[in-house]
Amino acid sequence: LRIMAARLIFCLILASLIRFIFFEAKIDNILSHRIEIVTPVTSFHYLEEGLFFHKQNLSIYSGEVFHQSPLLVAFFSFLHDLPKRSTNILFIICDLLIGLFLHQITHIINRRNPYTKSISLDPTSSQHISSDLVVFLYLLNPYTILSCVGGSTIIFSNLFVTSSLYFALFECSAGCLLSLSIAAYLSLHPIALLIPLSIILQQHTEHNTIKKFNLFSISSLKKFIQHTIIFCLFMGCLLFASNLFSGSWTFLEEHYLFIYRIGDLQPNIGLFWYFFTELIDVFKPFYQFFFFIHPFLYVFPLTLFMNQRPEFLFWLILLITTIYKAYPSIGDVALYLAFVPMIQDLIKDVKHLYEIVNFYVFLSLMGPAFWNLWIYDGRLNGNFFFASMVTFNAVQSYFAVQS
Repeated sequence: LRIMAARLIFCLILASLIRFIFFEAKIDNILSHRIEIVTPVTSFHYLEEGLFFHKQNLSIYSGEVFHQSPLLVAFFSFLHDLPKRSTNILFIICDLLIGLFLHQITHIINRRNPYTKSISLDPTSSQHISSDLVVFLYLLNPYTILSCVGGSTIIFSNLFVTSSLYFALFECSAGCLLSLSIAAYLSLHPIALLIPLSIILQQHTEHNTIKKFNLFSISSLKKFIQHTIIFCLFMGCLLFASNLFSGSWTFLEEHYLFIYRIGDLQPNIGLFWYFFTELIDVFKPFYQFFFFIHPFLYVFPLTLFMNQRPEFLFWLILLITTIYKAYPSIGDVALYLAFVPMIQDLIKDVKHLYEIVNFYVFLSLMGPAFWNLWIYDGRLNGNFFFASMVTFNAVQSYFAVQS
């Protein structure tokens, strides 16, 4: 146990040191403008514009650039007068907290997973997932480091998504649903995680085994309705607090409808920006509706087939929403990759896993290269960059299907 604690502490210190060095080297000034790292709804620079308008007693959405949640402005208004280093430390702390949550989640899954052949609590057992490895792969993942140093506010949504699973596994419904409501309030798509989290909350461990879940029983439906009502109450409180802070309900249009309408067609690692730049305006409302609900359409059929493995369902929904959300970033990719070691018993038979890993690495390098050749050198056009992103999302889709 002392060795495990030492490994964890070493990993946390190393991860903190790498991020701190990057911040001190002012690399964040470069990364904060990379379209792979930040989007119109996750850029800290755009958040600073909202803070500026708030200090001028104007609407935080006056500049038509800031499109994030009002309570983020309220939170950072307390930190804005402090040295910039305090904001950097906050981002580092959030990343470390996600790592600690993943560490604890791995421990719980090891104890309660009925699909492992051994239920020994021996941490060296080959049937158990190394919690230190999970933390190592997350905190030292280049996607995670770049997202943190680049100031992507997706880190706050990721923090609450991770904590929602942690509280669900601990059977703390209030903490789980509050965390999920905050994550959904910040980035909307985590709403899709309500069903797998509700299933996890309804499973009870007895002698290191999990009670078989009946999706269509009356008690399960009642519990799900109860969880939905509590979630809506928490969400309602957050929306009401946003109204009190901003002084109006315009944030609903500026944040949530902005995501729905894909109001900024700035390129990103997703698929929608290119499609809507080529689309005739008369067809946009239909495709906006279709693309928005698309990731949610998978939730119910996947639940029918995977309700006995809600942790895997949770991961799969994370992956699908990353592929089909309007403004994805590498921070979204880093989060679902962090859960991959926890479902190793399911993905060990994935076909062409070696090729999938190589595609991730190759496209992570080719995407920025095509972007620079398009925007800065002018030697290529946007089709090359978009083709690399289509391939990247196709690889993610193949990974989801094979899993």
